[in-house]
Amino acid sequence: MSCLGHSDPAIKKRTLQLLVVLASADNVGSVVDNILGHVKRQEGDCSQVVEQVAALVERFGENLDWKASTMLRVVQVSKDKQRDQMTEKLKFLLANPLSEDKDPATVLELNRVRNKLRSLLANIVEKGLKGKAAPVAVITLHIWCEGQFSNLDEEDLDQVMDSVVSLGREHLQHPEIIHNCLYAIQKLITRNCQVSQSAEEFLSDCSKSDDEVIKQTATEVLLVKSNMKHSVKHPPSLIPQDWTLSFLDNLVSKSLEEGAKPYIPKSCRLEQTKRRQTRASSPQLHLTPYNVLKLTDTPTQSRDVSFCSQSGADGPAQVWTVEGRVGTPNKEEMKDGKMIEMDNKVKTCGMEMALAGDWE
Repeated sequence: MSCLGHSDPAIKKRTLQLLVVLASADNVGSVVDNILGHVKRQEGDCSQVVEQVAALVERFGENLDWKASTMLRVVQVSKDKQRDQMTEKLKFLLANPLSEDKDPATVLELNRVRNKLRSLLANIVEKGLKGKAAPVAVITLHIWCEGQFSNLDEEDLDQVMDSVVSLGREHLQHPEIIHNCLYAIQKLITRNCQVSQSAEEFLSDCSKSDDEVIKQTATEVLLVKSNMKHSVKHPPSLIPQDWTLSFLDNLVSKSLEEGAKPYIPKSCRLEQTKRRQTRASSPQLHLTPYNVLKLTDTPTQSRDVSFCSQSGADGPAQVWTVEGRVGTPNKEEMKDGKMIEMDNKVKTCGMEMALAGDWE
């Protein structure tokens, strides 16, 4: 780490390469902090290092709060087109559709991080940063969060849209902000099928813009608004739902008559596989570790369990199952015959510190 402060640029460059190679799940926090701190002090092109740091976050990051905070710092030190790419990576991290299918605890943590980021961005956009107006990258990310994560069940839709429109009208000289405003309005329309009066006026004005990209985007949003009004004629709650999927009955019966194989649940498939593999003439497969002595085969008073055994008097641990080999626990240690899980503490840099830094 100390070589990053060396006066020789070649040594600094080689040190960065080695740090990326030596990064692991145990030290990724400190490695990323040192690399980003070094990149922030450099004036040359560090795009390759920034790309490698983003890859380390995706590969080793387990804590969602740390990953979001670190990606914010990556966006902060990146420049030009790479900043747009890193921003898209952060957006995908927060709005990945696959993350909604995980366990409730993961979804709850995801929503907490989303709300935290949205609150911090709104505060910076409103009050500025270090006596100056909020950077364009922060404003665009804030507008995107308003469209994606606003709670329309508790918040007023008109108020959310009015805040987005207000930011767009205040920054007409920045096309990227206008684009994000239009996409945020489109997202809000698709989520609630409604649009505020100020948003309609903003869309109408943008559809007459001299910028062809803004004009085309506004026209597309107006078409989405028109289609949503025509497609949703009744409240979703009043539309009858066929949860039995009876409309597939004819298709299923026809396929079975033509010789298609019926669906067999996974549990039944496993039982059948087990029966097919069991033969009377074949020796029984042992699923216990080879270095564990059976308690029933040794005199209990004269010999104890082998010192190589990790299961002790509780019996041998199961190594193989029908589905494959049982994974071994990570980051655990033996103490007094019991498994003690070690806390994996990673040095973190919160979102507040990441957003409070210098933005170019």
